[in-house]
Order: sequence, then C-alpha cells, then structure tokens
Amino acid sequence: MLESYINKSNLFWEAVNTHEPQTWALEHTDVLENDFFIVKQFAKRGNRGSVLINPPMAGHHSNIAQTITKFYRENTNYNVFSIEWKPATPKTKDYGIEEIVNHIDLAVNHISPNQKIHLAGLCQGGWALAMWAALNNHRAKSLIIAGTPIDYVIDGGKCQMWLDMVSNQYIKNVIDYHDGIWPGKKQLLGFKLLNPVDRFLGTYTGLQKLVDEDDMSGIKKWVRNNSWYEYVQDLPGKMIREVCSILFRDNHLIEKKIVIDGDVVDLKNITCPVVAITGDDDDITLTRQCSEILNHVSSDKRCHFPIPDCGHIAIFLTKAAMERWGKAIEFVK
Repeated sequence: MLESYINKSNLFWEAVNTHEPQTWALEHTDVLENDFFIVKQFAKRGNRGSVLINPPMAGHHSNIAQTITKFYRENTNYNVFSIEWKPATPKTKDYGIEEIVNHIDLAVNHISPNQKIHLAGLCQGGWALAMWAALNNHRAKSLIIAGTPIDYVIDGGKCQMWLDMVSNQYIKNVIDYHDGIWPGKKQLLGFKLLNPVDRFLGTYTGLQKLVDEDDMSGIKKWVRNNSWYEYVQDLPGKMIREVCSILFRDNHLIEKKIVIDGDVVDLKNITCPVVAITGDDDDITLTRQCSEILNHVSSDKRCHFPIPDCGHIAIFLTKAAMERWGKAIEFVK
C-alpha cells in the first residue's frame, strides 16, 4: 500500500513538473518572418483561395491555433496559413495596435496579393483581423471571429472587474519597471486570478483523479494542456497599455475612435460574410462581447454560432466546437 502511494505521488509530481516544449505538430513551411511574427503555411492548394488564421497575442504560444489549422487543412481546399507571434524583445516592445494591424497587412500582401482572403481570428486575434478588414474590405473574402472581444464593456465580466481594480498607472509602472515589456508571467497570473479556485486547486485535483484512476492517456493530455498554459511569452508594453486603455476601458473600436495610419477603423466598412463563434460558458469573452460585431458591420451575410457548455479555450479545441467551425466555414463560402 505504501509503495502504491509513493508511486502515485511520484507520478503526480512528475506530471506537474513536466513542461513540454511548445512547437507545431503539423507539417508546415515558414513563408515570412521578421522580429515580430512568423507566417506559416500548412496547406498549399494553388489558386483555390487562402485563409489566414490569427491566434491571440495573449502571453501564450500561438500553437493554440493548431486544431483550427488542422480543421481547415482537412475540410477545405484553401491554402492554409497561420501566424505565430513571437515574444516581445527590446526591438518590438514599442509595437502597439497599429503595428499589429500592419503586420496582418504584411502577411496578406505576401500570401494572397491578388486574391481576396478568408480570415479567422481566435480571441484577441479576432479584433486585429476585424480592424484590418474594416480598413481593407475590398480584400476580405470572409471574417470568422471566435471568442473575440469586440464590444469590450457590454455585460461587464471578469476582465472588466479586474480592470476596475487596476489603474492605467499601475500597468504603466509594471511596464516601465521591465524596460517597456509586459512580462508573460504577469499575464499568466492575471489569467489565473480570473478563476483562482480552478487554476490553483481544481487543475491539480483533476490531475490527482487521473493518477488515482491510473488514466495514463488522461495524464498525458493534462501534461500537454498544462505545458501550453504554463508556457509564457513576454508582450510589447505599448500593446498592453493600448489594449487595456483604448479597447477594454474606453471601447474605442465600437466608438470608431481607433486610427491606423491616419484612417479611422469603422466596422461598418466590412461587407464580407461575418460569423461570430462563442462559448456559452466563456467567462473571458462574454457572448455578446463577441456577437455584437454583427450589429456593427454592413454584411448581408452574418451569423452567430453559439456553442453550448463551452468555455473560452474550448472554442478552439473541442469536437463540439469543430462542428460549429464547420458550419461557419460553410456559411461564409
């Protein structure tokens, strides 16, 4: 009995202390790279159209888009591209919203210079694509956003609650202390504090249950998911300041007060098909914070696909979510 307890204890702590390197499991080619991002191609199908998938720049690795990327590769005839955002450095610490949107433009110019392009944005990656589409509607074939905040203040939520307690000055002080960079560890702590019981206790009681049941497959999945979640990337300080103040606090995207290279970002300029995919249990981006985009675009084709019993990250990963993604992709064809 003692031996069994020791073995299970060792198995538990081995899982906790295992941090798998973050890479892309899918075969791909890097087609464009600079100090800020890499554009990766996962399927090459000639002139049949292209899709650009934009993962969130939120302090984690961009391979969260891997399941969506695989789904597009296996269920469409598009050339499939995804962005990988790099960790912030002294060279990129002063990159903000404008630089992010300009990098979307750089990617599209490189991968689809002569054709309209399908766009798929995950969480924070969605608002960047929406801004680009608003400025380049003539080049956007369709826009799908999933778990993306567009109207940041509607219905409140946990992110708004935390911002009510954290001043812009505090955020600036943290960034200044770290020489213009927002530490990924700070970002991760912020996410954990949105759901402290789940993150600091539930994660590990779930692992203990898997260990007690000798569920090796479940333990491997737990290690894979935990490795992604605990991996952190530093973020540009300018981006964090702008996202927190301009978007989350002041709702400037909805208020039409964001200016990119001298042009006002107005979602009404978007006329391509638009889909909003949401998780009914998402407490990071509440349902209407995402679906509200449909009330601000001029598209004739627009639709909301909610996913029952689905949290934030699950929107990008689960079988039920892929079913909705399939419907969304078919809708915008």
